[in-house]
Amino acid sequence: MTTRMQTIRPASAQRYVSPMARGSPDGADVLWTDFVPDELKKTVTSFTDREASVAAALADRVDAMWAEVDAIAARNRERRALLREGGAFDHGLSAMADLPFWDTKERIALRFALPLADLNVEGGEEPAPDPAAEAADDPAAGGAAKPSAARALRMTSEQLLDPAYHQKSLRRYFTPILQRRGELPKTMSLLLDAVQQIQSGELATLEDDLQNDATARVPLYAPFRTIATFIQQHLTGPSSLAAVEAGVVQQHRALDQRERADAEHVADDAALVEAGQLNEEEQTRAAQHMWVRLFESAAAREHRYADDARQYKGMMSTGLSAVAALREALDRCAADSAASLQSLMRTSATCSDTTESTAERAAAIAREAELMFHRNAQQLQEAIRGKLYRLEKSEAQQERLARRVREAVKELYAEQVRYAEVAQEAMLAKIALRQLECSYSQLRDTVRVRQAAALSTDQRATDVQSLVRDADACRRSLLLACAQHVERVERDQHFQRCHVVDYIANNVQMWERKVRDIEFLYDERYCALVKKTAMSWQLEYLAVGEREKAVDNLTDVREELQKVVACWQEVCRMRDALDLDPQTLGSEGKTANELRRQMRLLDDNRAVQRRVVTWKAFKKAPATPVRGGGRGAVARLAEQRRFSATAEPRMQLHKPLPAILPVE
Repeated sequence: MTTRMQTIRPASAQRYVSPMARGSPDGADVLWTDFVPDELKKTVTSFTDREASVAAALADRVDAMWAEVDAIAARNRERRALLREGGAFDHGLSAMADLPFWDTKERIALRFALPLADLNVEGGEEPAPDPAAEAADDPAAGGAAKPSAARALRMTSEQLLDPAYHQKSLRRYFTPILQRRGELPKTMSLLLDAVQQIQSGELATLEDDLQNDATARVPLYAPFRTIATFIQQHLTGPSSLAAVEAGVVQQHRALDQRERADAEHVADDAALVEAGQLNEEEQTRAAQHMWVRLFESAAAREHRYADDARQYKGMMSTGLSAVAALREALDRCAADSAASLQSLMRTSATCSDTTESTAERAAAIAREAELMFHRNAQQLQEAIRGKLYRLEKSEAQQERLARRVREAVKELYAEQVRYAEVAQEAMLAKIALRQLECSYSQLRDTVRVRQAAALSTDQRATDVQSLVRDADACRRSLLLACAQHVERVERDQHFQRCHVVDYIANNVQMWERKVRDIEFLYDERYCALVKKTAMSWQLEYLAVGEREKAVDNLTDVREELQKVVACWQEVCRMRDALDLDPQTLGSEGKTANELRRQMRLLDDNRAVQRRVVTWKAFKKAPATPVRGGGRGAVARLAEQRRFSATAEPRMQLHKPLPAILPVE
């Protein structure tokens, strides 16, 4: 004790020294100094001081000892009131429950070697949750701050930088993609619908499961961040094949529009010829315009075929390499996300094994602490019962000795001394018992909390594994949606190539038709010449040069037909590579026959035939092309037609009209 009891001076010369003044072990001194309430200290000190003063006064009050008998009896009643169950002394002991016998919870782990530190799924230690911080996050706690703000205030720098602590830690990676939906290609609609469905369903459920403190640091965001990065880097870009396809379609539509305008022009001129409304000069201009436009259309179709074939080869190589790169990136994304989930599964399994051994260790320590408590408490209780019995005997003996005080002063003094010592020991024993009970209660509660935490960690690991399995299912759904989109991209590229090849095939068909139109007109000329020269050998002799010219024209046309057939074979190979139905070159209908009839009406005049340009001359001196296509080209054709109808007869009829070719 820091305050020692005063020594009792007996009637004899010997000095009485109390047990506490004689010294005590360091442990008992620490227990008395730090683990006894101040009020209880005052009570014990007052009692011992009073007993000392009584013993000291015995030598001076021998003559008045008869009067002290009643005082001793009254004092014995006070003593019994103090030491009985529920008395003032026991009331002082009850305040001992508020004293912390262990400085911190970590003292228990250090004292009993309890490996109960909470482990997160990454293998590091996680501090125990702070109840005040948890209350700040609770909307029902009545705080003015939002839960997210309160949570951020109690986070460390590492936690603020950790994506696992962010709000919507899984859906935040796909939100920018869905917000850009209006900017992305329409071919991604099905993929974006699948991502939207998964985000609002499975990902939202996973985030709800991650909100509790037990699993707040599980890094489930890693595989979904990988998938979102794959979608942003590889699936949101524009398709180069679509641009090529659009360009091919635009060029072919311009050509078709020009040829329809030419056909209407030929039909109008043929109707005028049939009605006899054109003189020879006007018919020559009309025939010249027809032949020039026919030659230009054939040349444009040939040029269009070469350009389309080149673009188709580029589409094939670009499309195949793009799809291969997409599949490779998708496989790499699937492997990376699966590796992240497998790492989480391994970590959770390790955590489960550690918590199982920790729980067994905690249970063994709890049993050992309980045995020690019961053993020590039983010993103290037996000692207290013995000392209380001795106190009762001492009180009765004091009353008897007081009546014989003059004959037994020394005996009374000795008994008083023994009483003081035993009473002090009884108080100290009671204090020790209360200290033991309070210490054990705190230790037991702490060990139970640690044991419950250790046992709940196994459930925590099971929850992590369940979350990982749910995340894997969600990851598979996203990867399946991406794979389906890649397949759609591949199919779209196939259909785009098929579309371009159809336009190429149609272009070669139109090219062959134009060449057949030229062949038909040259063949009609040759047949008319043969029929005319068959009347006499003189006419045959005179028409030798004209006949050679007709044969040369037919030869030029048939060479061009061979070129068309070679190009058609290349087109057939393209269609076979795309598994398209085979087509036949040269399928003609009523429209082609009607147009040829109208062309023959314009060309059915030998004077006109001698003045119009031939195909060989047109190829040797091609006209300067006029850039343009579509509606602008049709407007220029109409203007040329009006100019031809109003031009003077002296204009140079042999000069070819400007060619209008599609813009490259």
